[in-house]
Amino acid sequence: MKTCNVTKRIAAAFLAIVMVITLIPATPANAASKKKLTMFVGESFYVTNYTKVKSVKTSKKSVVKVKKDRSANYKAILIAKKAGKATVTVRTQRGTMKYAVTVKKLNFKVSAKNLGNGNVLLTVTNKTKQIFDSVKVRYTVKDSNGNVIARESVNVYSLIPGKASYAKAYFTLGSGVTVSSCTGGVISVERYPNRAYKNRSSKVNVKAINEQNNGSEVSFQINAVNNSSARVSGNAFILVEDAANNIIDVMSYSIYLQEHAVDSSITKRIYKNLCPDYDHYKIVVRAYSSTY
Repeated sequence: MKTCNVTKRIAAAFLAIVMVITLIPATPANAASKKKLTMFVGESFYVTNYTKVKSVKTSKKSVVKVKKDRSANYKAILIAKKAGKATVTVRTQRGTMKYAVTVKKLNFKVSAKNLGNGNVLLTVTNKTKQIFDSVKVRYTVKDSNGNVIARESVNVYSLIPGKASYAKAYFTLGSGVTVSSCTGGVISVERYPNRAYKNRSSKVNVKAINEQNNGSEVSFQINAVNNSSARVSGNAFILVEDAANNIIDVMSYSIYLQEHAVDSSITKRIYKNLCPDYDHYKIVVRAYSSTY
């Protein structure tokens, strides 16, 4: 009798286990959670898990185009086409990657100013909420008859939201030619969509030390101090101005500082024969960190 009862209890327990297992929903082996990704119109971004890409798909081709990389079969390329949202699916030998992509419009204000002697000052103000490593600006210079004197592209670095960054471009100015207008616009941007950017400008102190003014030039050392606990990149722009605070020249110092690091290895010079209206200069900092 005892043996019979034990057998019944074992059978009942086994049946209960089978029922529980039956109620657990099956999970696909290659199920993938969506990763959020923000891109801007015109940006391209490579995704990979380092195994061969089998297929790619986008829910809205008009928003995000996706294709296999012909030069490397373990990569897929996402290309942001217009503002909107789309889901991108990339199937590989190792599994499936899914991205919930939000595409936003670029918004930059660009001004181009003739500085004379074949020099153009480009000022780019970032109207988005995103930090960019750089933007490429195409500028056009015309004479008084509307003829194009120069049409070139130049990179402007370290674009912080709500702030202006600067670059000086050079072009060949023919004898007797008068510049009538300068215009410019952003044609491409550079950043890493899968990185988190943070503005560190307030934590990076850049100032001039050991200044010397010998009449023909002003020279000084750049002293840069990173007061943050993160590695920072960026630029310090030295704006050379006249007595009315108009920018008449611009120089740049590239910032690459480890945590709490100091750099004073760079010397800058302002040549007064090239800037006859020189009155003073000021330094503005555009610094940031980026992490995966």
